[in-house]
Amino acid sequence: MRNLFTVAFFTLTLLVSTFAFAGGCDVNASITASGPTTFCSNDSITLTANPGASYLWTNGETTQSIWVTQSGPYRVNVTDSTGCSDNSGFTFINVLPAPNATILSDQLPPYCMGDTVTLFTLSLPFNDFEWSTGETGATIQITQSGLYSVNVTNFVGCSDMAMFPAAFLPAPFLSVTADGPLTFCEGQDVKISVNFGFGLDFLWAPNGETGSNITVNQSGTYNVNATNFFACNSTSQDFVVNVVPLPTAFAELDTLLCFPDTVALSATGGTNYSWSNGSSGSDISVIPDFGDSQYIVTVSNPGCNITAKDTAFIHVGGDVEADFLVTPGLLGDETFFTDLSTGNIVNWNWDLDNGQFSSLQNPATIYLAQDTFTVVLIVADQYGCSDTTQQSFGIEQIITIPNVFTPNGDGYNDSFYIRNKGDGGFVFTVSNRWGQVVYESEGQEVRWSGLTNSGVELEAGTYFYSLKVDLQSGEEPVVQKGFITLIKG
Repeated sequence: MRNLFTVAFFTLTLLVSTFAFAGGCDVNASITASGPTTFCSNDSITLTANPGASYLWTNGETTQSIWVTQSGPYRVNVTDSTGCSDNSGFTFINVLPAPNATILSDQLPPYCMGDTVTLFTLSLPFNDFEWSTGETGATIQITQSGLYSVNVTNFVGCSDMAMFPAAFLPAPFLSVTADGPLTFCEGQDVKISVNFGFGLDFLWAPNGETGSNITVNQSGTYNVNATNFFACNSTSQDFVVNVVPLPTAFAELDTLLCFPDTVALSATGGTNYSWSNGSSGSDISVIPDFGDSQYIVTVSNPGCNITAKDTAFIHVGGDVEADFLVTPGLLGDETFFTDLSTGNIVNWNWDLDNGQFSSLQNPATIYLAQDTFTVVLIVADQYGCSDTTQQSFGIEQIITIPNVFTPNGDGYNDSFYIRNKGDGGFVFTVSNRWGQVVYESEGQEVRWSGLTNSGVELEAGTYFYSLKVDLQSGEEPVVQKGFITLIKG
């Protein structure tokens, strides 16, 4: 039974086929593409089948033409009006990934004139960018209203474009001025005002005031920010205010000094100092004239037209000059000093160089050594101003030795007498004409009455003497020789 059924089915099929082709079928299905079959994902093509009565595409669509946006093989079965059909060959579609261009900004609108807005794209992957401004980076900066676009191309050559409309609203125009100098004295002020600004809101820095003007009396940097009804704002230029402290002059010092001393004057209380003698600076040195002087200092600070003054009073004494005359005496005699100093002197101080001092105007002293002495005189006036001078002079001893004496008891020239007025002594020796020593003595004086040391009276005649004089310690003695005539009668 199975074989009979099979044979009958095959026979029926053959009859049908024979019947179908008996009329002649000639469909020949084909596909025509509207463009390249490889394209970017943001593009598409149309596939169109040859004319027929019905169509069946591999994606299930039944129209003659289909719109294709996805990769894949596409085929169509075309059936004509007689019922004949045919399958086309496969058309392979390759869709490449395209970038999704997007433009973002770094701040929210509205934008104001004077703002700088950065536009950037997040499109990835990409090869390059081309903005409507001609720039080729991933970001651009804009400051004007307009429609901005960017064309993004990726590594497979697919592109996408994005648009960004930007509107920059007008910002306030500010004209701000000050009614005077920005540097002024302490206690003064300056007014800073917006010249026009109807409908604007103001905020001053740093004091936070909100009016169209402010009055400033403190140092600082001031400006104003104005906001219009678009919420756009502008900031004025900075006004740097410098409040200068008032000068307070103080001149040191009121003093007394001696001519021709130099005195240092010092002033404080400001920046610039001008003195009445033409000097400048806070510290000066002067040599005032004798008598009373005054030095006025004027103190000022840059930017302040107010000055301050102070005066230093100075009394100058000491118009004295020390001088004296010395009248040297002989050794053991008085030496006199005469004061020749000039000026209003009230004090004299003498150093007489022999261990003695004096406060007399014209002192005298005795020198007991044959030497050179240096006397110092210091004189001072009622203010204590002084002057000093000194002089050196020599003291000599002159010993007068008589060469005749008459020891006859008449009370006149009865002895041979000499004296050493210094600290030293004598050694006195008398010899007769035969060289025999008839008398000797030692001491600061010699008194010989014509007798030998044993008291024997010598005969009248000529005798020879030797006198050794010790001048002072440390010096060699002086020896003097001569003759003496002893007369009797």
